[in-house]
Amino acid sequence: MKRIIRLFLGLLLVTGLILLWQYNRKPPELSAAAPDKITTATALTQNFDADATAADKDLQGKIIRITGQVQRVDTGGAVVLAGDGASEVVVGLDTRHLSALKQITAGKLVVLQGKYTGYQKSGSADDLLAALGTTVHISAAGLSSEN
Repeated sequence: MKRIIRLFLGLLLVTGLILLWQYNRKPPELSAAAPDKITTATALTQNFDADATAADKDLQGKIIRITGQVQRVDTGGAVVLAGDGASEVVVGLDTRHLSALKQITAGKLVVLQGKYTGYQKSGSADDLLAALGTTVHISAAGLSSEN
């Protein structure tokens, strides 16, 4: 009986240590990694406006280095880059790079790098909201080392 209790406590301890390690583990530093795709905010949004399904499939899970003009900066860690027309690229900064928000101002040209996480298209082709464009999302980003 004591052996079973010791075994159970040992498994409980190992499980707890693994969970603690996973909880404290930081995501990889994407801004220093080799990008899978290098593009501009304008070109990226043009691709999505032309064929969103193909562009989404092409970028799934990829690290993107994107150059664009800052439209606005959210103090919560999001940088919005001007795209083509009404479209835009929203780049969420990694918490390790929130201090970089001081360097980023509206109208400035920046190079950011992060992971593509999806898009949102406004309206359908027959809808008036379609003129609002596409929003492309990139997360876990930072200022690229190519700045």
